[in-house]
Amino acid sequence: MKKSLMLTSLLALSTSVMAMDVEYFIGAGAERGDIDITTSVPSISTEYKDTALKLKAGVILDKTHRVSLSYVGYSDNGGDLDLTELNYDYIIPLKDKWSVLAGAHLGKADYKEAGFDMDGLVYGVQTGVLYDITSNVQAELGLAYSQYNVDKTISNIKVEFDDSTSLYLGLNYKF
Repeated sequence: MKKSLMLTSLLALSTSVMAMDVEYFIGAGAERGDIDITTSVPSISTEYKDTALKLKAGVILDKTHRVSLSYVGYSDNGGDLDLTELNYDYIIPLKDKWSVLAGAHLGKADYKEAGFDMDGLVYGVQTGVLYDITSNVQAELGLAYSQYNVDKTISNIKVEFDDSTSLYLGLNYKF
């Protein structure tokens, strides 16, 4: 009984996935990030600002659900911050070739600077607009807000990444 129920469930799932309209895409662009950093010494609090190349790849399901993996590598004042995120966006088509999107992201942040490194969780929300230049090429402009669970204490000084806003402009190629 359990085997037949499991086989029926797998068959139903595979049939529904085959019925979906699936498009694969890759994208590249520039992202400007502004990350707030606090320390346990108030006079040392700072911001981390940089513009970096952003790469992403993923799938668009039924023209409305987009799941992607993205990577951006910032490098500012000798410190390197790498963000690898899993993104989900809900796409709302508008008139002509325009769409808007809203979604969420979850990933890992790695920070390294001259013998000092820390890593942790990054999560947040994003919104943006899409414009179909051709049936395969798409321009994207987006804004994201992220929270970080990244901190480390060295010599009784705690360094913590708080939150960030980032602006992204790029091109996507749909297969």
